[in-house]
Formats: sequence, structure tokens, C-alpha cells
Amino acid sequence: MNQVNAQRPLPANIHLSPSHGLLKIPYCDSANELVIRNYLGPVASENIKLAGGGQRSKHIPRTVQLATFCNLNLRLLGDAALVGFGKAFVEPTSSLIVTLHCPFDLFPPELLFGYPASRKGDIWQLACLLFKVHTGIYPFPTAPSYELLIWWIVRYTGPVPGHWRGRYRWDRFSSPGTMPDGEFEGRFNSFQPTQSLKPVLVREYHLSCAER
Repeated sequence: MNQVNAQRPLPANIHLSPSHGLLKIPYCDSANELVIRNYLGPVASENIKLAGGGQRSKHIPRTVQLATFCNLNLRLLGDAALVGFGKAFVEPTSSLIVTLHCPFDLFPPELLFGYPASRKGDIWQLACLLFKVHTGIYPFPTAPSYELLIWWIVRYTGPVPGHWRGRYRWDRFSSPGTMPDGEFEGRFNSFQPTQSLKPVLVREYHLSCAER
């Protein structure tokens, strides 16, 4: 597991994803099992079902216990590390979809319009992660298509930049039947944001001015 020195600049061809970030649980080294279990919150058992049916192997457990860190105060997570740089480098000829390993919720929107991966995309992903750390949710609701992801971004931030017009990569990112071309083009024009992230952070999550 390779870590990076925060005092040294990152190489130009390195692009990070959420899988490269780790947060250390406070006092984990000295915490006993009871404390760790309390961090995890309620544990529920779920029956394992094989996709498509089929005969169950004797080596497959019948149930799995699920747990989250719902009782952990995320504001206590102060120690962070960047790790796993073996998958962080993007080759010029490689496919961005494969090499970025970027979850849907954090996908930098400019990549959908043919622009190359850059540190601007890293900043976008970092902002989404910080939002997630403070609120427990991502800033833009998960949608089944990239077109709808753009729709949610526009709903909160305003129209897509005009110079992106006509650049959307329908050949790579389109989901048939999710949004007509005309409706998508409307994201560039008169569509104004109907919501704002700021009142959400104030009203629902009570973040201070510094946190916002």
C-alpha cells in the first residue's frame, strides 16, 4: 500500500478516485471490541440468494451479517491518507471509463462532454466526498443515466456552460430512452436551478458557515 507525501506535488498524469482515500477511525488502535461494535451500529442478517437461482454450493454461507458505521461521528475523522497509486495513473491511450474507476455519484461532468481528465475533476470529486462526509449523502441524487445526472447538477447549479454545447458523448454515455435530445439541449438555455445546496446544508444538516 503506497502512500503519498502531502508536501510533494502529484505527477501530472495521476488522477484520484474515492478508492484512494482512507479515513482513520479515532482511537481505533486502543479501542476494544465493544467500542468497535458500537461504531458499527445495529447488525442485521440477510439471507444470501443466488442470482438466477441455481444450486447452492456447500461452501457458500446461507446468511451474511451487514453493518455500517452509523454510530460513528464523521466529524471526528481527522486523519486521512491517500493510498493505492498503482491504479491512479491514466495512460494517454487508455479508456477513461476503465482507468478512472470513478463512481457514478462523483463523475466529473466535463468528461461526459469530451474534455480530458484533469485536476479540475479531482476537485469536483473531493467536493462531492466532503459533502458526503458532512451529510451522509452525495450532493446530486443517484440517477440511472449520465443524462439524468446532468439534469440533477443543472437543477442545483444552473445551466451547462454554453461552450459544452454539442460535445456530449452520446456514443459512450447515452442511455436509450431516458431523455430526448431536445430536452437535453434545454439544459444549456433557459433552465434555471430550482434548488440550492446551501439551504440544504443549513436547514437539514445545520452546518456552520466554516463547514459550508
